[in-house]
Amino acid sequence: MTRNEVLAAFKSTGKAWQSRMNDALKEWLEQLRLFEFMSLKEHNYSAQSANASPVEGCRKS
Repeated sequence: MTRNEVLAAFKSTGKAWQSRMNDALKEWLEQLRLFEFMSLKEHNYSAQSANASPVEGCRKS
């Protein structure tokens, strides 16, 4: 879909199409940030798990 098609689709919804477009962009950004946060969190957890000792927390007597 081209940018002109996207604009035409929003404009076809009538008055206040700019507000609807703004709302859609805000929602997309919020979802993108959540996805990036979850991906980073998962990546950090995986990296920590890979570097952990299998007997971490155990002390030699």
